[in-house]
Amino acid sequence: MSVQVLPRDDPDFGLVLKGLNLEASQVVAAFRNRMDMLVELDSVETVESLPRFVDFTTIAEIPRCRVLMVTAPTDQSNNNSSHNDNADDSKEAVDFVSRFFAPAFCVDEDPVCGSAHCCLAPYYAPKLGKANMVGRSAVHRGGIAYVGVGTAGGASADDRIALGGGAVATVQGRLMGGLPQHLFAANICTSTVTRR
Repeated sequence: MSVQVLPRDDPDFGLVLKGLNLEASQVVAAFRNRMDMLVELDSVETVESLPRFVDFTTIAEIPRCRVLMVTAPTDQSNNNSSHNDNADDSKEAVDFVSRFFAPAFCVDEDPVCGSAHCCLAPYYAPKLGKANMVGRSAVHRGGIAYVGVGTAGGASADDRIALGGGAVATVQGRLMGGLPQHLFAANICTSTVTRR
């Protein structure tokens, strides 16, 4: 994955600040790849203090931004977290916290985004010196995600991420004959946001 540093004078950096109601001094680093943005903040408290309803309209205006990941490492990130799927989320030692926004794709906020955790795992692995980590989504409906980088982290190959966690089934069904093609159209939501 090719990742670029997002310069602080980039207009997209300004949209991130406006959308999340942040000061530039609260941002440690900002990165983007071809479709996502990752913003590391200065503390867990800053991530947790983001408003429940950020400015989704402004975030949706950020070009080439499928998911905006906002994260910070925890003070406990130097411990050796064990992966216990039955652990109580409130007592779990976590390595990083995060929130995920994708309003341009009709998902204002994903309570626990698996693909974003798979992006955060290789970001934090060298910073924390760990192959296995625990992430917590810092949103009211959030949860815990267990991530492992490469074979040392339990993945099937060194270029893979292992992802685990709990879920609650709310709907069960079976697709007959595949998905209709209209579900794959570029603009399937009815959003009033205009993309640049």
